[in-house]
Amino acid sequence: MEIKGKITHELPVVSGTKKDGGTWSKQSFVITEEADKYPKSLCFEVWNDKVPVTLGEVCTIHFETKTSEYNGKFYNEIRAWKKEGASSAPQGATLPPQQAAPAPTPSFVPDISNQSDLPF
Repeated sequence: MEIKGKITHELPVVSGTKKDGGTWSKQSFVITEEADKYPKSLCFEVWNDKVPVTLGEVCTIHFETKTSEYNGKFYNEIRAWKKEGASSAPQGATLPPQQAAPAPTPSFVPDISNQSDLPF
């Protein structure tokens, strides 16, 4: 399975020690589709830095899903295994300035020369 979009969130790294004494780490990221009218987001995990992901990049993430059962409850895991086509906006990049629309010309201008300062 795959999803193409922009990496919008980077969650903290979680790490621990295996039973054999080795260490493990995982980090979760959120990718959001950009081309859809109703964009979908997906939170996926990267284990042991196998897929380098950077916040703000636009890419395609290939992932697999896994469900585990523990004490009668089921837990889903979405694990990234490949990343393609990474691109991101360069640091300090700015969008071109937009031109302001010309001020509209009123079609009716009231004559206020003989009015007083009283609100009534």
